[in-house]
Amino acid sequence: MPILAAALVPNLTLLVPNVAQDQLLTYSQTVSAYQDLARHLKDQQVETVVIISSRGITAPTGLAINLHPEFKISFEAFGDLATELSAYNNFALIDHLKQGLGTEFPLSMLSLAELDYGSAVPLVYFLDQIPKLKVVTIYPSAQGLYTQSELGAQISAIIHAHPSRTALIASSNLSSRLADSPLGYLAPARGHDKQIINGFETDDYRFLHNFPAEDINTYYEQGLSAIAMFSGAINRFHKTVKLASYEHPQGLGAAIIRVDLGLSWLFRLW
Repeated sequence: MPILAAALVPNLTLLVPNVAQDQLLTYSQTVSAYQDLARHLKDQQVETVVIISSRGITAPTGLAINLHPEFKISFEAFGDLATELSAYNNFALIDHLKQGLGTEFPLSMLSLAELDYGSAVPLVYFLDQIPKLKVVTIYPSAQGLYTQSELGAQISAIIHAHPSRTALIASSNLSSRLADSPLGYLAPARGHDKQIINGFETDDYRFLHNFPAEDINTYYEQGLSAIAMFSGAINRFHKTVKLASYEHPQGLGAAIIRVDLGLSWLFRLW
């Protein structure tokens, strides 16, 4: 069974209900879109979610995968003592990825029980709808954005050939320099975000390959590696792309971009 759905989602910890209730209300559109996406994954009978996280370890080259058998999800570091979740790894899919990637791209392995919050935030919503959901966590490297997109294309083709009913999720925030940002407002930030969103909506990701490094460092405190990998992962598929939400009431850009593939889409080889 191929990848059934894909999405770019934010990982602001204030989107976790027990972290900051007052701030959560300011991102109401994002929360609603997250809940809708979780229900969609349930309706598609998704069994495994592959998360490309912008918040974990950064390998020098290739990518990194967390091999721990059971993940613990907690936000104690952010004052939330109530949220305690767990999810299991999908080792069969990881083995499939390792075999498919071969030696062309370096692959780093780690084993951490505590999930990075780039992976943990979306799982708060997904596990609410799919309690037995399995998880594979992937972390991009420090290589250039074009290399990340090429690796994303390889990964999605390999996952596509695996029988697990899978959703592909990129977890990354947009600009951190929007109006009211604690890091300081910079006027071009909104335009940069619009460029990224438009690239997904028009199925044209070349803008990422030409993104000036100084702008990435200035406007995107997480970088754009996870977004670049995700763009390559979905580039060769027939799909419907929808901007489900985009808001930045705290000056931190949060977008949910849904990529609906369904059961009858075709892999585009050109």
